[in-house]
Amino acid sequence: MIKFFKGILLLSLLLSCSSKENNSNPVAGKDAFTQNADSEVREEVEEYLSSEDFDRLVKSYEDPNRVQWQNPDLVLEKLGNLEGRVVADIGAGSGYFTFRMAQTAKKVIAIDIDPRFLEYIDERKEESPGDISQRIETRQTEEDDPGLAPAEADIALVVNTYHFLNNRSEYFKKVKQGLGKGGFLVIVDFKNMPMPVGPPEELKVEPETVVKELREAGFREFTLDEKSLQYQYIIIAG
Repeated sequence: MIKFFKGILLLSLLLSCSSKENNSNPVAGKDAFTQNADSEVREEVEEYLSSEDFDRLVKSYEDPNRVQWQNPDLVLEKLGNLEGRVVADIGAGSGYFTFRMAQTAKKVIAIDIDPRFLEYIDERKEESPGDISQRIETRQTEEDDPGLAPAEADIALVVNTYHFLNNRSEYFKKVKQGLGKGGFLVIVDFKNMPMPVGPPEELKVEPETVVKELREAGFREFTLDEKSLQYQYIIIAG
């Protein structure tokens, strides 16, 4: 398994190594630390992405052990019936959720800032049944913009990525604009507790902070689930 050093763990899509080393040195003012460290974080992530063997990185994302703690079926249950719906998978990575959602969704927009992941998803599409591959669109975006057209999606899913985003209230204003009438956002991110997966403790974002920032972005209705997943909370915002 890949060993993720401090800084490398800041990668927004570090999801699945069940035996990752987790540098958990808590410091005061986690959220302030996250905001102030963003430029340094991005530099470290870019350096990591350019130097890490991509095949090993994908292998870690798709590690079968991830099912045990991520519980993707439960997460998908939170999205409800996807038939006839367009889902934006923000921070899609290797397509862990993209391909699962494409089995029933009208369309899944796999959004990521790293073109290598999108190329990987496109390659996997070619090996998928035609009806599934035709439902997946890959889209490269910028760090400050989800790249959604107004009211383009019915649901936005953000798994293990929220803690890395910069200027989150502004970012999710754009996400909200990309949601149609009755659309909603689902955030899945890591609880603030020692665990064998996820980012360092000082970078984790408390669910109360997530709700505050999403409220600033224009979301008004919230459901918080801190019990269903062992290591993560789920927030549904509309």
